[in-house]
Amino acid sequence: MILLLIAGVALACANNETKTLTEESVVVEGPALQENKEVEKLTFELVLELEKLDQNNYNFLATMKLDEGAYYGSPHSNNSYLGLFDIEFEKNEKITVGDTLIETPFPPEVDDAFSTEKVRWVKEETKYEQLLKVNTNEDFEVKGIVSTVVEPVCNRYEIAFVISSKSGEMSINQEEPIVANITN
Repeated sequence: MILLLIAGVALACANNETKTLTEESVVVEGPALQENKEVEKLTFELVLELEKLDQNNYNFLATMKLDEGAYYGSPHSNNSYLGLFDIEFEKNEKITVGDTLIETPFPPEVDDAFSTEKVRWVKEETKYEQLLKVNTNEDFEVKGIVSTVVEPVCNRYEIAFVISSKSGEMSINQEEPIVANITN
């Protein structure tokens, strides 16, 4: 499945270069804009947080903030579009990840100009919530990654994070975003 995702992104985004970014906000330049030598930048910002609900339960919160013109596919799209917004946690016994990912606001399903399938495009600031249950009192670290393809520039982004518990205090550390396109 991952190979299909990588192949799809590689084909769809063949004209883009892989870059490592040094700012928390991601700066995106589209190939068509670069060819026209117009420098128009689209940006997004991902904010990750933990909200304590009770002794062992937390909400994992991910907020995507988009600049005008940027958009991405909702994880609730029922189609074969590659690069939908995704949150993955490494397999572990320290935390249990809830089955439900809540997306607010929930985007409508619309026709896609490049497919016969409908898609849920996210075009505004959106918050994702996922329940996490802590299964231990020991200190731990659990890694994860948020990934999505941001349009219309067709860049696949990955933002790694680490959830830590030290002396019973939970925290989240977000790494710098990277453009994770496959290039020749």
